[in-house]
Amino acid sequence: MALSALAVSASSGLYSIIGLSKLFAGASTAVIIMAGALELAKLVTASFLYQYWEKINKLLKIYLTIAVIVLISITSAGVYGLDRKSTR
Repeated sequence: MALSALAVSASSGLYSIIGLSKLFAGASTAVIIMAGALELAKLVTASFLYQYWEKINKLLKIYLTIAVIVLISITSAGVYGLDRKSTR
């Protein structure tokens, strides 16, 4: 199950990184590095929240949950960018 979840996450991350690099074609190398770091941060933060939900305080839960939602939105924008640029 973990392997399957990582495969889905890795493929969506790859599509997002490619899409973001196409949306910001002028700085594609920088975008690829940044988007890769953001994808890794999303996975680490979501895993941290899952493992330590009962142990961390409420303010940290709220902050990290919002951070994960923002990172999910960035991933979605990248996938959307890949779709929009590849159909033209």
